Amino acid sequence: TNSTQKDHDDKELNNHNEEQTILLKRLEQSNERINQLDNDLKIIVCQKEELEIERDSFKTKYSKLNQELNKILNGNEKHIVDIELVLSENRYLKEKINELIQEKNLLAANTAKYKDLLQTHRSAYNRLGKVQSSGNILTNKQVRSLINQSYLVPNTADTEQDLRSIAEALYENIKDKNITIIHQRKTNKILANRVAELEKLLAESNLASKSGK
Repeated sequence: TNSTQKDHDDKELNNHNEEQTILLKRLEQSNERINQLDNDLKIIVCQKEELEIERDSFKTKYSKLNQELNKILNGNEKHIVDIELVLSENRYLKEKINELIQEKNLLAANTAKYKDLLQTHRSAYNRLGKVQSSGNILTNKQVRSLINQSYLVPNTADTEQDLRSIAEALYENIKDKNITIIHQRKTNKILANRVAELEKLLAESNLASKSGK
């Protein structure tokens, strides 16, 4: 009986020891897992802090660059200028200037043609002694006189009226085109200065970007 009881006790002790061993092993595994997770968390926190520092650095650089652009463009540090908008405006202004240059060249060609036409009439009238002018281009009054007195106008009333209307239209067109050219020259000057400023800012920002790398 004593032997049986002892065997029973030994068996229970062995079972208890095995359970303890298993529990201890699980505890060690859990502890290792906790340590690993803790290390992973520390790494993630460090990476997060590095990203926040990098983000703040980019924010600071972006803010400073916008403030510098704003000082140059508007002289107002409180108003933030969007760099992408500045670059888009630069491209738009270049396209607009190209369009204005083409239009100005066309107007210049048309004006030269009209001036040649008026000069032809002036030369003919000078030979006839009807118009005296020291300039290359007739004055407004002389143009009006040519329109009213031109020997080239036929005697028929309808044709005379048609030609007179055409000449009047040409005269008014030249005046309008000259006014337009004056305005466009002023506009072109403003746009050219604006583009030059933007190109300078773009070059400076590119230089600053390269030097910061």
